[in-house]
Amino acid sequence: MDESKKPPVGEGLNIPAEITLLNIKCINKKTGMQCVDGSMIDRYTTMLKKAAASQGAEFLSYDPVEDHRFTSRRLYSSCQDLPHLSAHLHWTYNSSMGIAKIAYRAKQESHGWVAWAINPNHLGMVGSEAIVAFHNSNGGITVYPTLITSYSASMLPGDLSFRVSGLSAEFVNGEITFYATVGPFAGGSLVNQVWQAGNLVLNDVPQMHDVSQQNLQSTGELDFLSN
Repeated sequence: MDESKKPPVGEGLNIPAEITLLNIKCINKKTGMQCVDGSMIDRYTTMLKKAAASQGAEFLSYDPVEDHRFTSRRLYSSCQDLPHLSAHLHWTYNSSMGIAKIAYRAKQESHGWVAWAINPNHLGMVGSEAIVAFHNSNGGITVYPTLITSYSASMLPGDLSFRVSGLSAEFVNGEITFYATVGPFAGGSLVNQVWQAGNLVLNDVPQMHDVSQQNLQSTGELDFLSN
């Protein structure tokens, strides 16, 4: 078929009912077409490709961040591939209550730590209010809130200006993932976010991270109302 005459992905496709009946995201965010969620992708990818090809369309791969399968089978309405440190943020935001259920995950060795934070005042690390998770001395994962008051902050547990609840964490497939419910925030849905990672934990306290370009640039604005 002439490439210029291929129908848009999802237009008029006769996707099997067993797929379309699932509660799902889409084959491509630009088309809004329903297909399967990440937890079913392996089972139905071949079927979707055949259905598309038989009608002269092309199956497009999923956004990897949307495909992620949490061991807890949790689902989130929005997600973002963060630009540094192999990190990803997933969230569902309740605008009426001003709170967000989040999952933060990042690549890490079996001896390091990861953190995600909100800075209530400006973009940058100092003054940020973080959740940190790390491999503890017992072989498990510890997660708690901490205040980053300086470039050499202790990263001991501390109270944040916003509420944090439902904390849990895990280490799966080379990633530390932690879950939490956070907010409300003084600035509403728009926040300054910071994320970080380090390779050293002493006496169950995370230590200073590297000062590479990736570490220093791991900040940005986040609107919880965005997709």
